Amino acid sequence: MKKVNRVPLVVLVVSASILVITFMAVFLGGCSNPVTNQGPEDSIPFFALIPRTGSVIEAYLNYWDVADGKVVKTDKVVYTIPILPPITSTTDKAIKAQNFYNEDHRYSPVYWDGSSTLILPSFYQPTASVYERTEVWNLVKITGRSTGLGTTLSVFGKDVEMLAVPDEKSGDYRRYLVKLWDGKEYVEKELNLNYTVPGTNYKPLYPLAVANSEDKLYILVCGQFNPETGLDLFLCTVDKATWTLQWKKIDVKKEASLSVGNPPYTTNTIYFDGSFYLPCSCYCDTAAKVDVGKLTCDRWDVNIPEQFTPKFSEEFSQFISTPLPSVLGSYENYVIFEKRSDLESYIFAIDRVGEIASVMHLTYDDGNVEILNKDGKVLSKASLGQDVSFVFPKPNEE
Repeated sequence: MKKVNRVPLVVLVVSASILVITFMAVFLGGCSNPVTNQGPEDSIPFFALIPRTGSVIEAYLNYWDVADGKVVKTDKVVYTIPILPPITSTTDKAIKAQNFYNEDHRYSPVYWDGSSTLILPSFYQPTASVYERTEVWNLVKITGRSTGLGTTLSVFGKDVEMLAVPDEKSGDYRRYLVKLWDGKEYVEKELNLNYTVPGTNYKPLYPLAVANSEDKLYILVCGQFNPETGLDLFLCTVDKATWTLQWKKIDVKKEASLSVGNPPYTTNTIYFDGSFYLPCSCYCDTAAKVDVGKLTCDRWDVNIPEQFTPKFSEEFSQFISTPLPSVLGSYENYVIFEKRSDLESYIFAIDRVGEIASVMHLTYDDGNVEILNKDGKVLSKASLGQDVSFVFPKPNEE
């Protein structure tokens, strides 16, 4: 692979017959002195997304104090999101692009590690200098979304960004511009994920998450459907000294139950403490866990007591009664895991040994939040606003 160049600001223009995407990084922080973003010692930062006056959503920085069992609110609006009209056949393509991004990413940043780095899409407006490194990325889909690609055109990890470069003839997304942050600027490399399993014509489909260690990149790649275990998985390990690739197939256990009905994407897959976490089928009560060292994928062994089961409305329960599990992110010592219905959500801070450290219970209609211990005892209550939703960090780091 060739080394392209070193530049602090990059404009990458990519075009294809299906999509036209523009990526542009603009630094907003780093030179200025950000205001403090320190929460309690044992806490998890999160954004509370609150609609205001029907025209904008404000992202407030708050903290989930795990040790003391409470929510610590701040008055810091870190970014705002304009509320757009519903998509119609005549809707402007740029508005469609933003609506698609909002739907796929649940109003999340492109990347947020919770402590030092925040990267926003260009149609979100940063309003406070909270993080040492803040960037805005111009990411616009001109012609809409393409199945399976809507959330895989960019993959972010700690100090690494992978930007898809479509093949001009086939439109395949196998080549990526990889940008490694060295603390001052980006070092750019080109990476080709056009791998074929030896002896077959089988090609893995798209990357899900990337982890950046001192000497290697670990890229989890989604494969095709396997009738025995569901979706296949592959691990691509990149040696950063030689920029050579090693591909290994993950041994997916049947209990992991990877489903095309609830497929993994970059938005619901994370890396934490030597493992990747991704969604199981709708009938799995936790998540799938990929052990990078063992090259195995199994059901994440976490015990969620029955009392933390969200209830469905009578109207909705006619169609589904199984809570939807998902991995929302991670921060320092915790994986943030959710089980939700159309009425409420239970969000769990799971520690490194797989135990529940704290539980957040949110009711959607009034925005009331309870913090519970692992036995279900209510430790505190707070109100964050009607129709509030949450965003948690996804640093994709050890």
